[in-house]
Amino acid sequence: MLPNGDYCLNQAQVAQVVDEVPASISQFLDSEEFKVNWASRCKIFDICEVYLEGSNKPIKPISIDVAFCYWQNCAVGGKDKANQLIITLMMNALRGKSTFTFDPNQN
Repeated sequence: MLPNGDYCLNQAQVAQVVDEVPASISQFLDSEEFKVNWASRCKIFDICEVYLEGSNKPIKPISIDVAFCYWQNCAVGGKDKANQLIITLMMNALRGKSTFTFDPNQN
């Protein structure tokens, strides 16, 4: 979590989940596809680097929005692991929303 309360992952975490290299996220962020299709919908941190407490190695924070778009892009590109991740995330989100909406004990 960033000091302002936003949740983030670092580039390595986002890439490793779908067996990609961290540099692929920078390439995605610089791509025309991201700029046209995703950038307006994503929270992009102005912070270039964050130093974690007890570490002198900086990380580049990636918002949950950007991570999801990156994984979706990987899934569309044919990465099975990314496709499985997107399906799982969507199913969990829909289950949570359904429970909240339709279960009177949860409201």
